[in-house]
Amino acid sequence: MQAPSPPPAQGARSKRRLRRIPRALALGLALLVAFEVGLRLVAPQPQRGLVDGLFEEVDGHSRIRPLVRGTHLTREFSVTYEGDADGYRLGTSAQLTDDELAGRIVVVGDSFAFGWGVEAKESATARLVQAGLPVVNHAMPGDGLGDYVQRVAELRGSGPAPRALVVVLYDNDLASAPPPEAPPTLRLRTQLLRLHSVRLVASWVDALGLADRAAESTGFAEARAAILGRDLWVHRREVGGLDPETEVALQQVLELAGQVAGEVHLVRVTPVYAAGGAATAAALARIGESAEAFDFGSLDQSLAARAAAAGASYASLAPTSTAQEEAWYYPADLHLTPAGQAALAELLLGQLGQDVR
Repeated sequence: MQAPSPPPAQGARSKRRLRRIPRALALGLALLVAFEVGLRLVAPQPQRGLVDGLFEEVDGHSRIRPLVRGTHLTREFSVTYEGDADGYRLGTSAQLTDDELAGRIVVVGDSFAFGWGVEAKESATARLVQAGLPVVNHAMPGDGLGDYVQRVAELRGSGPAPRALVVVLYDNDLASAPPPEAPPTLRLRTQLLRLHSVRLVASWVDALGLADRAAESTGFAEARAAILGRDLWVHRREVGGLDPETEVALQQVLELAGQVAGEVHLVRVTPVYAAGGAATAAALARIGESAEAFDFGSLDQSLAARAAAAGASYASLAPTSTAQEEAWYYPADLHLTPAGQAALAELLLGQLGQDVR
């Protein structure tokens, strides 16, 4: 038995409703474009030009393309990075004459020593330059222990030996777990953040205390949990600290640094989620682990012992309060804020000031 046909009036209303859907979508798109254009006319815009294509591989490790600049956009910051003639970050090193090279202090490390998330003048090494120290920054995002060996080895053929060499470690330099793969939704998220309107709405979401819900809905929480699982690997009790391969690489870095420079300083930037405070508890809850599964205290002891055996000093940058946790690290990106870079500069100054300054 066939269903009765709808009355003519009801069928006409259904068709009219269907015709309104494309119109509503078009109107919504037009309003979004108008909102974006209006913001660009009346509100400050981040610099254009993206980080894509800014870095290149040279002799097996990364460099910035010389004299090239690009801007990295997140919901928390918009920062421009520019390469100097040697492929390192412009504005984070002292400008030295040939006669001054023998007194220089060379810093190697990854994105934390590079100054990811802050402008060049806000980086720790730029602050040391402003304090009068002849610091040269050879840190690069993505570097690890193997890259540090290459960076230090390059100093042998680049003029006189530096007076001091600083190796800045982050816990993922020592992690044995493979790097996580970011969910595909993050790539769309990154593209959307190029719209000023999306960045503005994201800031409103954060201000309303809805950042966690937004992270869940965009796949960011899933990606962060994967990264946490990798970076916290070295602290797992069953792992028992550094694996043999990491031990060998760390020893190579320290031994070679001792051969190249007059003084060697090893510095660890403690992740906010391994500092033992509120952020650590939140991180463990995110990956579904209990604190009993981790030992966050032994890594400093282990690194200090290895530094002492190599004749190097050792220091660790770790927040001691919830206020410092919140001030030193970006909540989502987790890199050091300008305040965090200032704290790192103060720590480095303490290490270097005794013997170098």
